[in-house]
Parts: sequence; C-alpha cells; structure tokens
Amino acid sequence: MMRAPARFGWAALLAAWAVDQMFWQRTPGISLPLWVALALVIGLVVARSLKLRPAPLSLVLMVAALVFASMTFLRRESFTLFINTVMSLTCLALLAATFRTGNWFFYKIGDYVVAGLRLCLMVLIRPADLFTRTPRPAPGAADAAPASETPAPLAAAGPTWKTAGQQAAPVARGLALALPIVLVLGGLLAAADPIFNNWTRDLLRIFNFSNLSEYVFRLFYIVLLAYVLAGVYIHSMQPLMLEALPNRAARWFPPFLGWVEAVVVLGAVNLLFLVFVSIQFWYLFGGQANISTSGFTYSEYAVRGFNELVMVAVLSLLLYLGIGAAATQKTTLQQKVLMILNTLLIAQVLVILVSSFSRLRLYEDAYGFTQLRTYTHILIIWLGILLTVTIGLELSRHRHAFALVGLLAACGFALTFGFLNVDSFIAQQNIQRSWTSTQSDGRNSGKLDGQYLSGLSDDAVPTLLAEFQRPNQPEAIKDLLGAELSCRTQREKNAENSELSGGWLSYNLSQATARQLLQSNQALWQAYPVVQDGRSGPAVQLKSGMHSCLLGDWMD
Repeated sequence: MMRAPARFGWAALLAAWAVDQMFWQRTPGISLPLWVALALVIGLVVARSLKLRPAPLSLVLMVAALVFASMTFLRRESFTLFINTVMSLTCLALLAATFRTGNWFFYKIGDYVVAGLRLCLMVLIRPADLFTRTPRPAPGAADAAPASETPAPLAAAGPTWKTAGQQAAPVARGLALALPIVLVLGGLLAAADPIFNNWTRDLLRIFNFSNLSEYVFRLFYIVLLAYVLAGVYIHSMQPLMLEALPNRAARWFPPFLGWVEAVVVLGAVNLLFLVFVSIQFWYLFGGQANISTSGFTYSEYAVRGFNELVMVAVLSLLLYLGIGAAATQKTTLQQKVLMILNTLLIAQVLVILVSSFSRLRLYEDAYGFTQLRTYTHILIIWLGILLTVTIGLELSRHRHAFALVGLLAACGFALTFGFLNVDSFIAQQNIQRSWTSTQSDGRNSGKLDGQYLSGLSDDAVPTLLAEFQRPNQPEAIKDLLGAELSCRTQREKNAENSELSGGWLSYNLSQATARQLLQSNQALWQAYPVVQDGRSGPAVQLKSGMHSCLLGDWMD
C-alpha cells in the first residue's frame, strides 16, 4: 500500500520545474550540481517525512553524484562534461534502485542489468499510484483483528490518504477565484505608483502570447519529466518488494558450455596471443634495429594499430566474462585449469595493452597530443588497472566482485578527466614538445599547431598564458601563443556576455578564470593585433604567415 502519494507528486513536480528553470536555453554550469543537490534534498525530505532512512552505502552514491556533477562547474572541455554528467546520472539511477538497501555494492553484472530494467519499468507504471485512492486502515484496526478473521472490505476502512489530484483540486479552485481579484487590485496599484507599474510591466512580459508554443512545449516536458521523477522517487522509497541481499554465488542461468569446449576456446586464444606477444617482444619492445630489418621504420611500425589493440583488450575481457558464466566446472581440477587459462589470457591481454600504449606514446611523440589521443591514453591506463585487479580476483576466486571493480574503474576514468584538465594537458605537452625541438634553431621546427590550440576550450587559457610569459620561450612559439591569446581576447569582446545569457546558473569557473586572465593581461599581446584577412577572416599577421582566429577543426 502506497503511503502519502501526494508528497511524491509535489516533490517530482518541483524537481521537474527546477530542470526547466535551470537548463532551458542555458549553458550548463553550476546549474547541474545545484539541481543534483536539490533533487537529493527533495528526496531526503520526502523520505524523512515517511520515517525512511537511506542505507549507509546510498550516501556514497549521493556524494559521488555531486562530485561528478560539479565538473560542469569546474571544466569546459566537452568530453569531460559528457562523461562526468553520464556518471552523475548513473549514480542517481543506482541510488534510486538501491536507496533503502545499498545493494549496489554487492551486485554482479547481471544484478546491475536487472536493477536498471526494473527501475525503467517502475518509472513507467508506479506514477499511476499518484492518482489511485489507497485506503488507510483505521488506527489500531490491524492489531485488534484476530489473524483468523476475514479482513474487512476496503470500503469499510478508515479515512483515506489524499491523492495528488485531490490535493491539487482546491488549489486550482483557489487560484481561479484569486486571479480576477489580483488583476483588479494590481491594476489600481500600478496606476497609483509608476515604479510598481514598471515592475508589473516587466513581469507581464513573461506571458508574451507570441511565445505560446514555447510555453506549451515547456509545460509538456515539465509534466512528462515530473511523471518520470515521480516513478523514480516512489520506487526508491516504496518499492513493490524490498530487495534481498544478492547471492554472489548464484548463477543467472545454468552453464551450457562444456568444460572441454571452454578449454579449447581459451587455449586457442591464448596461443594466438602468445604468438602476437612474442612478436611484440622481438620487434616493438626490442628496439628500432629489429624493426628496421623487416622493412619498416620505427615510427611506421609504432603508430599503426593502437586502437585495434585496445579493442582486442575489451573483447578479450568480454570473452573472459562469458566463458566464466557459461562454462561447466564440476570438479576442483576443472576449476583450476580454467583459472590458469583465464589468468594467462588476462596477463597476455595486459602485455598487448602495454604494446598499444607504447605505440600511442610514440605516436604522440611524433605528432603531438590531440583530444582523441588523450582520451585513448587515459582509457588504456584504466583498462590496465582493471585487468590487473581482474587477475587478482581470478586467483582469489572473487570473480563476483568484477562488477563493482568495473564500476569503480569507470568512476576513476571519468574523474581523471576532471582532475587532469585535458585541454590544459594537451597545450602543455604540445608546447613542451615544440619548445624542445625549437631550442637549437629558433624556428618552430616542432610544428606547434596554432590552429589546433585555437580549438581548445577555456581550460587551456592559463597554460597558454603561462607559456607565453615563460622567460626563455623561443620567439616563434611565443609569437604563436601571443597571436592565439589575442584572438581569444577579440572573441571575448565580440561575444560579450553571449555565453552568460543563462545568468549565474551558467557560471563556470574555468570560463570565468579565462575571461579574467584575458581581460587583465591583454596589454601583453598588443603587438599581435587582430586584422581582417580576406581569405581567412579575422587573423594575426606573424613572420611565419597569418594565424587565423577562427576556431580550429577537431582532429584525431
């Protein structure tokens, strides 16, 4: 029996209305962590009113959701914002699925899938309870009736809880009565005071009927979102059945793959990897001399295939999980043989991952860092950590904890982007690479790509300024950095306040810091004035040619 349905309705409506107010036609900034905090507070208030407490492990998810959401306030790089927003919503979904139990910590992979599907289903069907009359038994009736007696019909029960619709009806009638009275009195007050008159005019501009279609659309998605959030709140606090602690030893389905077949599959893959790893040790890890004998240059051999090797690592991990779930293991000997083959498989995948990382590092040394290469760089590191821990789980026979380890690795992967500051890292590494190669001849022989720098977000501005002010910075690099900073300053002037159209809710610390640095230090790059170039638009004239102020293209 659902308790206090109206509270869930109003709570969901408030959270949905906050989404509209915080994000409609606004660039996400501090708004996301504020909304996440508000949604959590609303849920906790409703839970407290129902005398429900979250499980201790649910508090961990609340903190994690807030930390991930805060990255939209700290950073501006697009993938950093995307991956941290996804992880914040993932934590909120897990919180809704396990609010009262904290079972997410004990889930296996299948449990996560089932919990997600159950949440999606409850979001669709549970909000209907808001509009259902649910009788409340009279005080003491349940205790007074003997267990053997037939329970009284529902119609004979005590007073009922009011549904959300029942509570909203008198409010609507009151508003209908109050509206004409307020309009008449407001008109008289506006005629009596010019300041109040101007204030009411500004207020009434909100109800511009030329935007009626927009208002209808916004009302529609607020109601729809409120329906979804109501299902989330109801399922988190009053699930149809409180979930028991998962049995980690239980299987989702009986094993259907014979032990011999599993050994053959793992043996064949291990043999393939053994041949590949042997080649890697002889050629890639053996140095340039061994590669040259095969007709490849060191750079040609190194830069090929690191993406494919990452994919091999991911598919091998899926193979490991699939064999473990499907293979029959009736005796201790069979278990030990599969454990050895699984451990060998993961160990060789680790070597392959090291090979991929080595190729990527050589690629970065030869051509510099880009966003995609940096994403892959971080992914390989976290895949390596996950594989290393997986070996420990396999040897200690705690394979069931893989889902939790994978979730923690995903969290670490997302947080790394926020703490690393991807665009600042890229700028620093590329400038350092170019600086090292430019020391001898004073030219930009390291091929610092100024056009790519222009495509980096505001996260890179402090690094660009610091490198521009570096005392021993070669003139060619300093000129390029000065031109880029001049272009960014000009773009800020041309787009004055355009990115702040969302007001304080769109405030972003990285953007504000970049704007302050560009405005307070613009005298440093007065020697690099922005001019209009007929071919490339706004640009800065340098000795090496024109540096365009247009945003650079994204590249891999």
